[in-house]
Amino acid sequence: MELAQRGQGMARGSLADKGVEAFRPRAKMYSCPDPALPSFHVRVMPSGVKSFVAVAKDPRGKQIWTTIGKTSGAKRDEA
Repeated sequence: MELAQRGQGMARGSLADKGVEAFRPRAKMYSCPDPALPSFHVRVMPSGVKSFVAVAKDPRGKQIWTTIGKTSGAKRDEA
């Protein structure tokens, strides 16, 4: 699918649609945003630990990442 066509007439997905379990560890930590919930991400550590995190900005514009909890103990809707 061409980039220009992607997203036209399509509903946005969510992390629940993909399944958090599908994320695999990499050499470095990474995060995957949830397109349905702004500022909501799943952070994947090189060890394979996955956590729900929220991202906000302080008054100076600096990003603040707050861990909500591990994905093994809760589903996205519960977090």
